[in-house]
Amino acid sequence: VNATIGGGVNMNVTGDVNATSPTFNLTGDLNVVGQATISKSLAVGQGITTGTGGSGNMTVNGSATYTGSVTAQGDVVAAGKSLDNHIHSDPQGGNTSPPL
Repeated sequence: VNATIGGGVNMNVTGDVNATSPTFNLTGDLNVVGQATISKSLAVGQGITTGTGGSGNMTVNGSATYTGSVTAQGDVVAAGKSLDNHIHSDPQGGNTSPPL
């Protein structure tokens, strides 16, 4: 079945909309207003921008693996330790200062 529509398509559906296909292809931008849940893997080819203008938050529940470098404009905190403000104990006594 092929369909060509010369204008826009608006739908107001009071129930769920379900589609099953081995591959679902969209050409053009996809705008989601609301939460998006991805139950399997997500492959990103051009990068991720969060929020309007790239100023939102992203939460990952579970492990994340990066192939390539990671750049952060703010502090990185791992297991409660700040990369910007952590200190080390000094074997000569006391502690070191945070990184410069």
